[in-house]
Amino acid sequence: MNGLVTDEYSNGRKPKLKVIIFVLIFLILLVGVILLFMMFFNNSGSKKKKVQGVDISASLNPELSNTYLFAVDSDDYIVSIKKDGSVVRIYNLLQGTGVLGDFKRFSYFDKKLYLMFSNNTIYTISLTDGDKSYQLEKFFEYSPLSCGNSQGVVGADLSIYKDFVYFSNSDCSVDMYYSGGNKNVNRLNTVKTFNGCGIYLAYNKFTSSLYFYSINDSIIYRFDEKTANVSVLVENVKTDRDIDIINDVIIYTQKNSDGTYDYYGYSLKNNHSSLIVKNVLDLINYKDGFIYYNNDKVIYLSDNKEQVVYDARYDSLSNVEVIGSSKLQIVDSSIDNKRSRIINVDLSNKNKTTFVSNKYSNIQIFEDIEKSGVSN
Repeated sequence: MNGLVTDEYSNGRKPKLKVIIFVLIFLILLVGVILLFMMFFNNSGSKKKKVQGVDISASLNPELSNTYLFAVDSDDYIVSIKKDGSVVRIYNLLQGTGVLGDFKRFSYFDKKLYLMFSNNTIYTISLTDGDKSYQLEKFFEYSPLSCGNSQGVVGADLSIYKDFVYFSNSDCSVDMYYSGGNKNVNRLNTVKTFNGCGIYLAYNKFTSSLYFYSINDSIIYRFDEKTANVSVLVENVKTDRDIDIINDVIIYTQKNSDGTYDYYGYSLKNNHSSLIVKNVLDLINYKDGFIYYNNDKVIYLSDNKEQVVYDARYDSLSNVEVIGSSKLQIVDSSIDNKRSRIINVDLSNKNKTTFVSNKYSNIQIFEDIEKSGVSN
């Protein structure tokens, strides 16, 4: 070029060409990034939809797939009841009773069963090992307490969240056992001691607190896991029933002189109690409402509307349990108990009834525990 500047360069044509090329490359890259983002978003959305349809119990042993709940049957076996109504026996609670003592309670949490016996030891059964042959494994042992009005089995209770197992110790204290890896946390601690007569527990992960009721004190307490502080939540609670937590509401009862109960819900959001239903024998959380019963009727309450799902054939109803996604177990008896029948009611089939011989208790609904992440 002999050191000369041509018209092409002097007019700035090459710099303009560079700018155009740069803009085109930038636009192509931008479109590519947007397309990749859209593909990723669509794929992740479809994955979420697939996950929602996965059987949560598939992580258990194959024979326990499609489990709806765990319970204790009339022959003292812990069983799995599946969604199709079939039953798998897991463990005979009568074996080894000479060593273990009386069975008190069991809970399900994170693919294990936790069992409480009167020998002051809590055991576990893994539901991912030993398919069709389940064994007890010693989890931890604790020293029993003695107190003025201890009534032993009355308040035997367990509540489990993450690495903490909360339990009532001989009706004399609420204790907690830590099973995690933090060496700075004591394995076994006492939350609060009592003068006996029944303790019931329920944990709420949203407030990181354990709530427990002492029959002797007539008080529902709150134990803040973060501060280790125990405070009074509700006073003058006169009952002998367990407490429960549904979302952010504590369900508790007041016992009436005629043996019926009034059920209340205490909101952890606004710290206020409100009446749910009066003068009933029991109340069970069911789908978007409650099922409760008195002597002669079982009623489903949803959106403030009542629907009678069963009328007593004999004189009184003594037990109602949810044992399936749309199935109730009802015990219908005469006053002298000489006539009694166990009835399954199918709520999805115009309340179709079936007479059965097996009665289930200590119900642990598998999916509810898995979804909430807490065992109460």
